[in-house]
Amino acid sequence: MNYYDYLNAKLPIIQNMKDSAYKIDEKAVTSGTESSIFTDKKDIVKYNDNPIFAFAKKDDLKDIDYEKLLENDPAKIEDKKFSPLEIVMKEFLSIDKVKDAVDTDKNGEMSVDEVKDYFNKLLEKDGNGEELSLEDFEKALQELNVNLEEIFEKFAKEVEDKENISTPDKTEVTPSQTEEQPATVSEETPYSEPVQDYAPVSSAAPAASYSPAASSAPVSGGAPVQDSVPVQTESLEQLEAQKVEKEKVVTEKQADVSAVHSGKNENIKAAKDEETKAKEAYDKALKSDEAAKPFLKDIEKNDKALTKNEENISKNAQKISETESKISQAEMSLSTAEGDLASLEQQLNSLPALKGDDSDKSVKAKKDELTKQVSAKKKEVDKQKKELDKLKKELDKLNKEKEKLEEEKTKLEETKTKLDEKVKEVCSEDTKAKLEAYNTARSKTQEVKKTELDKANTALKTAQDELKTIVAKIAEVKAKQVSSSDKAEQAAQIAEQELAKGVREDNGNNDSVDIRRYKKGAKNSNQWCGYFTSYCFGDGQGSDNRETFGYTGSSQEIKRKAINAGHYAKKNSGYTPKRGDVAMWTKTASTGHVGIVTQVYADGSFDTIEGNSKNAVTKHHYKSQSSVSGTFDGFVKMNEWLG
Repeated sequence: MNYYDYLNAKLPIIQNMKDSAYKIDEKAVTSGTESSIFTDKKDIVKYNDNPIFAFAKKDDLKDIDYEKLLENDPAKIEDKKFSPLEIVMKEFLSIDKVKDAVDTDKNGEMSVDEVKDYFNKLLEKDGNGEELSLEDFEKALQELNVNLEEIFEKFAKEVEDKENISTPDKTEVTPSQTEEQPATVSEETPYSEPVQDYAPVSSAAPAASYSPAASSAPVSGGAPVQDSVPVQTESLEQLEAQKVEKEKVVTEKQADVSAVHSGKNENIKAAKDEETKAKEAYDKALKSDEAAKPFLKDIEKNDKALTKNEENISKNAQKISETESKISQAEMSLSTAEGDLASLEQQLNSLPALKGDDSDKSVKAKKDELTKQVSAKKKEVDKQKKELDKLKKELDKLNKEKEKLEEEKTKLEETKTKLDEKVKEVCSEDTKAKLEAYNTARSKTQEVKKTELDKANTALKTAQDELKTIVAKIAEVKAKQVSSSDKAEQAAQIAEQELAKGVREDNGNNDSVDIRRYKKGAKNSNQWCGYFTSYCFGDGQGSDNRETFGYTGSSQEIKRKAINAGHYAKKNSGYTPKRGDVAMWTKTASTGHVGIVTQVYADGSFDTIEGNSKNAVTKHHYKSQSSVSGTFDGFVKMNEWLG
């Protein structure tokens, strides 16, 4: 993390904190395009998508209120605003290693004179002396060995811990805290009354935290916020793309190996050309040497057989290499297919037994679908096993052929050695010299071929191993998705069970024995669609569901966390929801509604079960994503998120 990323990550958090030691001067932000501290460079610090800093000129330092810069008591500077340059400098001075560097008299505190002196030296350090840029700050941090990522993670954790102090169950509801769902949702199931959801607000006003990853998808009605910095992991789509690219590399490396065996490799071709020239010179010398005539035909016959043998060995080696690659690929494909089969069987076995009531319809449809998929996958696995066995038998045959060719070569080489000895005994010095030159060139060709083959095989093996690693990661992600699918499936089943119980409010006051169960025992008037969803994914499964949105009564809290984790899809974005995903309505940044998807149909329609709908747990059918009312916003991809 560089200083640019650090500021863009931290500033939105600070601006949402009531106990922040400073506030940005909004006028300075909006007038930024006319100021000397702005530029059209890409790497600039932004606030609410407005650029606020790229570099400052020497004269800008004269306007700095250094005493304000060093003050950390919000009460003493609550009426003062900070310019963009002051913000960048203040954040810089908040870093412990910077404080130590600025504190030249080592009395434990930075003075105004020390800060002025430090920044003036920083200004002059690059030899320019006219501009103080982000690059200058960055270089200074690098020299001090500052780990900004570690500092930011610690800061984000402190903010998160502060948020966790809040207790939504004890919060009284005010009109501004309620969340309202639109009055109509579809022709089949019109709402007869507004449906509301509670957005917890604590008196401590916990600060929201932020990650740059969320900046591209701001929450409606406000700046992007999140609870912690998400861990970036490779998605299945990314891994599949990597697999395609790595397969291309494997194909290229296999072609390099084939080029060695066929003699098309440029280095081998060059060595072979030299060998051919040496052989032609030797053959010419032999034919003109009277002493060689008695065994000349034997030499020619053996050379011809040796050349043919070497060609056959190269062809055999090429086939072996290609077959081994096919086996490697077949083994990976089989492993993938077997993993997919195990996943399908696990999903099928996790489905509940048929109960003989209305809930059977969706369960039976799911079982039928999975049964067909399992059957098809078994046939695929059997077919791949047969193909793999066939390849292994072919490899065995090629290896036996290789043994025979190697035995043949040994005999031919022995014959050549004996004939070479005769040449050395009776032939002229010129013929002997030509033989020596030919044998040297021949050895050189074999040496180059071995070197090139080792290099090509190593590159191929590396590419194959990398491909296997990617395939293993894909299998791991799919396995997790099966697990997540189980959890998402279980949430859908719990929602169906709660629907079957006929859960509804007592006298319309957001309360009943079952609703208190969703609220973890609390008896209050808080709206409860978020609690119902949290229950289905958490306590209803005997888990606190920390891996996703946790326990919350706020639909928009679920949405914010999903966006920041990268598992949210806007309506009509091309995403097809899955059973166990969460449907989301958004009215404002803190008001909306939420439900659990329980069935998705081929025509694009889908069913949901929603808490606090018509004062009850209610099932709804929507013709399409477009037909849902205007405040319907999209889906939380729970099947993906739980993976």
